[in-house]
Amino acid sequence: MKRRYRLTLSAAVFCCITLGCAAVRADTQADLDAALKKIDTELYKQSEADVRGLLDTVIERHWKPGKELSVKFDNVGSAAVGPMFMRAYEMLGDRKYKQAGLDFADALLQIQRKDGLFPASCVLRRMGQSRVRGGDVRFEDNHNFAPFAILVYAYKLSGDKKYLDAARRHADAVLGVQNPADSPVWRGGWPLRYGGKQKPRKHTASSVGYVINDYTTLNGMRTMLMMYFLTKDKKYIERIQLLPKWHIEAQLGIGNVRAWGDQYDAYNQPTWERNFESPMIEPRMFNRCVAPMLMYFYAVTGREVYRNLLVEGRNWLRSVEDKSGWAHEYTFDGRANTSKGYRVRLMDPKDGGRGKVVLEAIDPVIDLIKRDGLKGIRAWYGRRPTKYDAKQYLAARLAAARRVTDAGRVVRLWSLKDNTLVRRKFLHRVRQRALKRITGDLSGSSPYYWAFWRVVQPRFVPPRGWATWQYVWDVRVAQGKIDADTAAWGGRGIEANGAPTWFFEPWDMVGDWSTFAVEVENWLDIPLKPPVVHVAGAAVEPASITLKAAKEREIRLVLEPKDATCRTAVWTSSDEAVARVVPRMLDKIDPKANRPHYRTGGKLFVVAGKAGKATITATTTDGHHRAECKVTVAR
Repeated sequence: MKRRYRLTLSAAVFCCITLGCAAVRADTQADLDAALKKIDTELYKQSEADVRGLLDTVIERHWKPGKELSVKFDNVGSAAVGPMFMRAYEMLGDRKYKQAGLDFADALLQIQRKDGLFPASCVLRRMGQSRVRGGDVRFEDNHNFAPFAILVYAYKLSGDKKYLDAARRHADAVLGVQNPADSPVWRGGWPLRYGGKQKPRKHTASSVGYVINDYTTLNGMRTMLMMYFLTKDKKYIERIQLLPKWHIEAQLGIGNVRAWGDQYDAYNQPTWERNFESPMIEPRMFNRCVAPMLMYFYAVTGREVYRNLLVEGRNWLRSVEDKSGWAHEYTFDGRANTSKGYRVRLMDPKDGGRGKVVLEAIDPVIDLIKRDGLKGIRAWYGRRPTKYDAKQYLAARLAAARRVTDAGRVVRLWSLKDNTLVRRKFLHRVRQRALKRITGDLSGSSPYYWAFWRVVQPRFVPPRGWATWQYVWDVRVAQGKIDADTAAWGGRGIEANGAPTWFFEPWDMVGDWSTFAVEVENWLDIPLKPPVVHVAGAAVEPASITLKAAKEREIRLVLEPKDATCRTAVWTSSDEAVARVVPRMLDKIDPKANRPHYRTGGKLFVVAGKAGKATITATTTDGHHRAECKVTVAR
């Protein structure tokens, strides 16, 4: 079967290819010839040798015939051995790497359960009998999505239907675990883990409910979309239409706070999972899991409610960012807190922040949406060919040649052989974060072996080696060693937010490989029509309140119709010194920590301050309907 290669073009280059912009001079063979002469052939030889050395070292240590590899699928490094070889075959055309990747997929077939799902961990043996190590079925991280995507990748490279059949059995099992359409609150998401039967075991977020954390529902949705485009069977997307509404209902916070929690129980209330995952706002959920789905919902449906959630969610996170980053968690009214040992406490500044809320990964897309709206985001996903014609191929080769000869894009940086490339715009980050890791923990390990974990793991900062793979790919594209029939891989699907490059530069072949294992011209070509009931009016109950200072009273928003899809609103006060809206907090003091611990009751209250009058206003997200409550605080 013919080798498969892939390449993504930048949006500007692709626009010129597909639209034939008259204002831009057409690319010519002479332009390409001139650009090819500028390529540093010695640097390319060194870079290819680095990549091959890495691959050959991994084979020798872990994956030659008879060797065993311990795989825990949430460890992206070990699970990515298979796709790393498949990607190398696409790039270099060396059949030994293709065989290594397919042998990895064959080992997965041995440990796949009868119901189609995969255990949490296993020991894979090349050309031998693999065995299960951990029998639990888990959906968070990549426990089940990674082996599924690898099987799809193997089918793409080989055309062998045994991989497609195994992937279909897996997708059918994941579909069976998906929360039912007739549930009043679950809305089509996935639980954290699965007990092996088609019915949940307990009413917890683990086995029932809806889990955002660690890509649980995002990966479930990606599985369904990939299988739909492979088979065109609408059963895989039937319940996906429920997810947009759930994301609206599951928001936590009042006022300008737009955020989500880690996991929700069977009644759609935020709940505990692990001892540090409380029923509070988790800031990472937005950029890692929620935003990629909201972007897709907006692009497919064109409904402004998803655009508004994206912009408001990003804006709120920026508003609470400080020099140390973000808090571990936040209360519903936006106060910093942290949790440990199934207890929640307000966060002390000396606790420090967390740096994993990487808004730089989605800022460009949200800014694009703010600037160009629906047209912009649909162009960002794009309709891209799965096969280039002569003109497109010439443009692709020239674009690649210009990238690898752009001194502003590619910069030499320290490495073991002083030949690693890093994009200039990430230079300061590499020095601050990655270089600290590069200089340590190398004793007793081959540099290629160490580099393996840096190359394939989806880090937030492109580490050394990441750009090396892209450099080798681009040089081979520019030189025509990857032909026109196999260089294009189509449009972009939903990408897990693991690295900024996945969002900045759609031509980066070292980004999210999983959804691109299925070649689709346009991932927006899907009959996704989530049910929506627009808000027609709003009222606040009660409409007026009289309170004494320091007293409080419950307040609630009543929408018309009662089954309106988007039920969120921004609450403001004309004078917060007189009255403000807060969630119910039940405080208690831990005598050891001497800090307030609390839980949230989930209701809104007007709290009276000084004597006077104020107007509490609720403005709905959908339709911007306004409702008021007059508050009088007596002396």
